[in-house]
Amino acid sequence: MQIGNKRSYRALQSLMTGRLLENEIDTACRQYALDGRAVIYKTPESFRCISKKPSGRFTGQFTGRAQPDYQGTLRGGKSIIFEAKFTDKDRIQQSVLTKTQFDMLAQHLETRAAVYICCGIADKYYMIPFNIWSNMKAVFGRSYIVQQDINAYQVKRTMAAVMFLDYIHPK
Repeated sequence: MQIGNKRSYRALQSLMTGRLLENEIDTACRQYALDGRAVIYKTPESFRCISKKPSGRFTGQFTGRAQPDYQGTLRGGKSIIFEAKFTDKDRIQQSVLTKTQFDMLAQHLETRAAVYICCGIADKYYMIPFNIWSNMKAVFGRSYIVQQDINAYQVKRTMAAVMFLDYIHPK
């Protein structure tokens, strides 16, 4: 396999894994809504349609910078906003957030919203408070985390969903 093909394959693999995580979060969002625990939706990408084709396909253009992936309201009225990230490596870098995502999450944190990074590292999933994520260097001594660093933030995963509001080790 050529280097360009390896990169393309890796990029496609990452894209598909990210979509799977988002599908599993969407399933959890529907369950939380049914249970009356939260109403949370995926933030749509900002884009506009440039041209439509008879086949139903279209050409589009992104019109804004990526916002955090999910926003909603928890029972009791508190806002929640979070970004979803996944890596199949043994660590996840703080820099996986874009500057826009980081800044928007920080802005929501200032208003006392519940702000998180829902992340998968290899085979486990975590809901990490943004104040921990944003201070990773001070908290962990480096700008990445490994599973051992965040055991307290591990959440349950069913066959179909990452249950991001259900910690394995409740505080």
